[in-house]
Amino acid sequence: MRDPRLLNAEPSADTESESRTTWWRSLAFVVALAFAVRVIHAWLTLSTHSLADLLILDSRVYDEIANAMLQNGFMGGDQVFSTAPLYPWVVSCVRAFVAPGQGTLIAVQQAMALASVVLVGVIARMTFGVRAATPAAALFAFYGAGAMLETKLMPSTFGVLCALLSLTGLLDAARRRTFASTLCLSFLSGLAVGATCLVRLNTILFVPLAALWLLGFALKSQGGDEPDLKRGAGSVIVFALGVFLVLAPPIVRNSMIEGEFASVTAHGGMTLYQSNNEAATGIYSAIPGAVGNPAKLSAGLRVIAEREAGHSLTMSEVDDLWRARAFEFWLDDPVRAATLIAAKLRFWLGDDEISTEYVLATERSLTPSLWLMPVPFAVILALAVLGIQGAVRRPHISPGVWLLLGFVATNVASTAIFYFSSRYRLPAVPMLCGFAGLGVVQIIDAVSRSNDDATDSSQIFAMLAALGVGLFSLYSFTDDYERYAAKQWFTYGLIHDERQEHDLALASYQHAIVRLGDQWHVHYALGRAYGRQGQATLAIQHYERALKLRPQSRDVRRGLEQERGKVSEQKP
Repeated sequence: MRDPRLLNAEPSADTESESRTTWWRSLAFVVALAFAVRVIHAWLTLSTHSLADLLILDSRVYDEIANAMLQNGFMGGDQVFSTAPLYPWVVSCVRAFVAPGQGTLIAVQQAMALASVVLVGVIARMTFGVRAATPAAALFAFYGAGAMLETKLMPSTFGVLCALLSLTGLLDAARRRTFASTLCLSFLSGLAVGATCLVRLNTILFVPLAALWLLGFALKSQGGDEPDLKRGAGSVIVFALGVFLVLAPPIVRNSMIEGEFASVTAHGGMTLYQSNNEAATGIYSAIPGAVGNPAKLSAGLRVIAEREAGHSLTMSEVDDLWRARAFEFWLDDPVRAATLIAAKLRFWLGDDEISTEYVLATERSLTPSLWLMPVPFAVILALAVLGIQGAVRRPHISPGVWLLLGFVATNVASTAIFYFSSRYRLPAVPMLCGFAGLGVVQIIDAVSRSNDDATDSSQIFAMLAALGVGLFSLYSFTDDYERYAAKQWFTYGLIHDERQEHDLALASYQHAIVRLGDQWHVHYALGRAYGRQGQATLAIQHYERALKLRPQSRDVRRGLEQERGKVSEQKP
């Protein structure tokens, strides 16, 4: 049974015309429509063979770890995990027990996404009422950046599902009346939070907050006035046990390899320094003096660290060194550090979907079916700001409000500590959609009351604040966004060259130079591409420009001489 005091904090919201049966029907319609557009998008993605398996940066790392797990089991070889291992393990299971093709993985991840849409609706209904549930689910179902990542070898979709399962379990645990059911749901929630940490390790920031939240509401047992310490302490203990049981295996595995205690991954300190150094910008950038390719990053940073130390180091010692460097940066230049944090937070609020690997603008150019999921982050954020103001102004605030806000806050804090990427922001978007659903309800109610009631100044202020936040988000960082979109075109060109798809490589470089502009490496790539196509004149033009921009490059000079030699041979 459930504690009636801890059901929706505003029960009158559920006395509106929409019944529970009607709500499920409307949610089913949203899911069916989301399924239909995803089938179209998946088919168009897979029918373009050059898109289905293009792996960039971390995608290649996950692919390599998944293949290692296929060969060596969960241990995945004799190296410390360089990234959170649960998603590669899931990929290896899909390849081993279902089918190895990219189409199968896309289908599995889209099924995860549809399950997440349902959970967004369920959480919104539990927290804000039945009317907020359908718009919340619809906003998340048609959020373009989320749909883009469903077709990539990336952990984002799986991570969102794990996060939503953990929040659903926590909300339900706080609503239960019986001691046994509360303990059971608290333990399952701990397992789900632990799984989320093994997809995105920064979720560990949410663990103490979730435990405190669970303790506070578990103490309100049986609707009585006296706190139930047994219920509260038991809930927190089994929740922590669930988290520990999931995190323990990779920690033990890494510690056995290192011969000393090691965390889930060996990249925490490296990533911290990558995000906090003199050259950092708030978004992904290579560590000064190290290779940007994540497949070679660990080895490169280890070489640098051992050169400075004068002796060999374990990966844990290497990680500790780079973590200390990040702390030194904060302490030595706090003004620069504060400015960098402000830049990260501005990126987090921005509508531009700047990801480490895949950029929504580029992907929509390649697969226009992504426009079937047109909802931008700015709209979700603006509606969420309106919904948050409405939720905290209610006489009785639903317990779920603080849990959802806490999850979003830890996601923002993680961005401030590390760097911004829209795929790292994605786990917070479903929670914002819950608040956005309430914002939609407030707008509908305000319009329906506009002819009957006097103007509510606080409601007008809330709407203006939401509009201001939305406009700020929408018109932020366009130059950075276009540059990152162009960088993805350039990266695709390099991959096509690797695969001997030179026509596609040339087309990608032509897209890249429009936005990246007069950069030597783009001209060099175009010179090579035109040379392979037999267009020596155009190749020479780009080589000459590249040489002018980078006169010390032997590769550019060699390519230019080769093309000039071809022209000389063609002359009678």
